[in-house]
Amino acid sequence: MITLFACSLIAGAVDDTSERVAPAERIFLIGLAVLAAHIVLFVYRWRKKQQTSKVVFWTIVVLSLFIIPVTLMMLALSAGMSCGFGASNGPTFLLVFELVGILAQIIAYRIVKRPFTSPVPSN
Repeated sequence: MITLFACSLIAGAVDDTSERVAPAERIFLIGLAVLAAHIVLFVYRWRKKQQTSKVVFWTIVVLSLFIIPVTLMMLALSAGMSCGFGASNGPTFLLVFELVGILAQIIAYRIVKRPFTSPVPSN
């Protein structure tokens, strides 16, 4: 089981851990920036008394509180390995999750809660 996490280099190979972990760190920071943009967008619309979707927002924030530490741990584990295997898997998941969350929030803003009249006559 220990050898599963070991990633030893073959004699003469080049250690490319930093080359794999650096982009993963950038992806992780971009995911956090998207979460921050989501929070700013929600607070802005809430202060302007515009329609907001609290359920979508709070669901994304609560799930992010679980995903961010796991992603950070995955990033730290892959950075500790000698070849950085799978370094970008967790951060990419975080980024996709946050992008889907902000997209769901924007779509939820578009759903109007007032009555809608159909352009097609009912009779």
